[in-house]
Amino acid sequence: MARFVDPGSSRTKIDALVEVWKEQCLVESGSFLFHDRSVWTSAHLEDFRQRFLENPLLGTEEDFGQKLATQLETASEDVRWLVCELVAVYFLFARGAIGGPTKRATLEPIIASLGADRPPRWQRLAETMDEGIGNPGVGYNINRDIQIGYLIDFCLRFKAIDDVEERRRLLTDPWDLRDFADAASDGISVREMRHILLHLLRPDEFERMSSRTHKQNIVAAFADELLTGDDVPEDLDEQILLIRQKLIDLDAQPDAHQGILDFYWPPLHSIWDPGSDRPDGASDLDLLLYKKQIVLYGPPGTGKTHRTRELADRLIRRVALEKWRARRFFSSQVELDDYIKDNRPLGAAAPGLRLRRVHTWPAPLGRRQHRLRQRPAAAAGRADEHRGRGRPAAGDPRAR
Repeated sequence: MARFVDPGSSRTKIDALVEVWKEQCLVESGSFLFHDRSVWTSAHLEDFRQRFLENPLLGTEEDFGQKLATQLETASEDVRWLVCELVAVYFLFARGAIGGPTKRATLEPIIASLGADRPPRWQRLAETMDEGIGNPGVGYNINRDIQIGYLIDFCLRFKAIDDVEERRRLLTDPWDLRDFADAASDGISVREMRHILLHLLRPDEFERMSSRTHKQNIVAAFADELLTGDDVPEDLDEQILLIRQKLIDLDAQPDAHQGILDFYWPPLHSIWDPGSDRPDGASDLDLLLYKKQIVLYGPPGTGKTHRTRELADRLIRRVALEKWRARRFFSSQVELDDYIKDNRPLGAAAPGLRLRRVHTWPAPLGRRQHRLRQRPAAAAGRADEHRGRGRPAAGDPRAR
């Protein structure tokens, strides 16, 4: 079960709203704001698709909610309510960077022209916006058109299933639902929203993750130890579910909040840590293991040393898991802590790998050195002043 939520947070209202959305909006064509109104119809979804995807507003100073309001100026009331509910579904997963006030402030312009009266279940929706499940990453927030475009496409394809009972069955079968989610229409990007939507609909099988890279890193970290035998599934999500079950059997996270194992909490996160906020592609740890070296470049104070230490710790934990096997690794925290301390950089992090700090001259000094080579006599004093932090060079008339 992957229904984890951070201590002090809740997802109860989110899960309750999703259950209503599944039955009344996806299986049927109703609404989760109104009791007796047909909002989630194929015709309304197609109307919004054309306004949103085929007529994008580019190069304006309007925010996302204002752009939506402009695109919906000639839309019917039902289409506006559909868009409001659909954008609310998009917001359900996010917490942290996108809080409740921001979510509600985005929904209001969509329905502002419909008057001050709100539907019977509006307050429930407004309160649900204060909850969240995970951090979906930067791409989820910046590329809202891609995420919502995928959600529109998913709903349209789902509505194209004529048999209501088949729609209901599809929502109960996690692996058929996964295949359906992956079969996006041409031109639709399968990004963070795919992972989020599967978790919302089937939280017991799909992790609270929006990143495929995170999932790949988890499998890479635990595969040799926990994915053995002839019955290992090929699918990434099925592999993670099997890893979860085996980690639970090993009591790998004895202090888990509410007894629910979560890959983003210690000690699991420190084993597979992605080392990157990128939702797709290779992580820093992937690149280090592949190239056997990595360069972290930037001015002082940008976290290079901290990141190097983190990478070293993750790498050492990965090696310890492979060397000790899972049962010893998760049952001896004191021994593991000692092992990490003994192998931190600048010591050997893993066979064939060492982490070391490389100092380079900053670019401004490099230019001064170039000028010194070109005009040694004229530049000698200035270069010496730079090296001496303002002190005159020996022999300079200013020296005392």
